[in-house]
Formats: sequence, structure tokens, C-alpha cells
Amino acid sequence: MTEDKNLRRLAKIRTQKKKANPEFRTQNSWRYKRVDPRWRRPRGIDSKMQEKRGGWPDIVKIGYRSPKAVRNLHVTQQGGFKIREEFMVRNMSDLELVLPHKHVVRIGANVGLRKREKIYSEARSWGLHVLNPVRIEEELGETETAEDLSLDRDLDMDLELGLDDIKDPVDSNLENKDKSDDLEQKSDTDSEEKG
Repeated sequence: MTEDKNLRRLAKIRTQKKKANPEFRTQNSWRYKRVDPRWRRPRGIDSKMQEKRGGWPDIVKIGYRSPKAVRNLHVTQQGGFKIREEFMVRNMSDLELVLPHKHVVRIGANVGLRKREKIYSEARSWGLHVLNPVRIEEELGETETAEDLSLDRDLDMDLELGLDDIKDPVDSNLENKDKSDDLEQKSDTDSEEKG
């Protein structure tokens, strides 16, 4: 019981420290797009960040670390206070080694979608908590594709215009033909007058 209380206290300390810790960024990542913001230690001989000058971001030090007893542990307070170890799962045989009362599952980042879905469904059926669940985007039904939806939108726009705004293509072709005939006649008369 005292160990449980101690772990609770340390878990609270960890959350407080994580909130208070600065956001560690690579030097000049805020200045240049080409510099990745993930933490890299400044190594330049004239680096103000390495010299810990005022006004420059903090660098990583051992004092920012979380307590050792709760490091790499997953703490939940839903349904009672539970502390479990993270267990990395990369295939189905890894999943068989997981103990529900002791572990929570994290599916490996290099696992493909098909195997990830299998691992996730199997873990849920065994009552295991998965830290990075599979998120599948809802697919459009067979009857409604993206092209059908765009056609519906175009039809709605035509209905808003009204019947008077829509010209009959046959009438417009006849009008164009009449205009072209008039232009030909004018050019003929102009050429006769000049000649």
C-alpha cells in the first residue's frame, strides 16, 4: 500500500514537471525552416544557447528528467488508479505475451495497416488497452463516390440560376450562325465598294 501511495505521488510529480518543463527546440529552428525543431544539442563554439545566455531557450539537463520509479510507466486514473508498463507489440506473437493487469499495448510504428488492424482488434477482444489505436477514415459508400457528390453540387447550382438564365444551346448556335452570316455579307459589300 505504501508503494502504491509513493507511485501516485511520483506520478503527480511527473505530470507537474512535464507541464513546467520548457519546450526543447534545436537552436535557430524558429529562424530557419530548413532546421528541424526536434532537439539537437548546440555544438557551435560561439553558440549563445550552449553558453546558457539569458533570453535564449533552455537546453536539456538531467534535472528536467522524470522520477525513475515511474519512468516508462503508463498511469491512468479512469476506473481507479492504475499503473501499468508499456509493452511494444510488433506482431501477433508479441501480443500473446501481454498481461492485461500489468501491461498496456503500444503498436510499433513500423507495423503496416493490415497487421495493425489485426493486432488492434485482437487486443480489444482480449480486453487490453491500446495506447495508439488504429484510426480508419470513413470511406464513401459504393453508391456515393466523390464524383457523384460533386455532380450533385453542380446540379444544385443550376437549380438556383432559374430557367430564364439558362440558354438553349440550339438557339445560341442559330444566333451565332446569323451573326456570322451578317459579318460575311458586310465584308462582301465592303470589298465591292472598294473594288
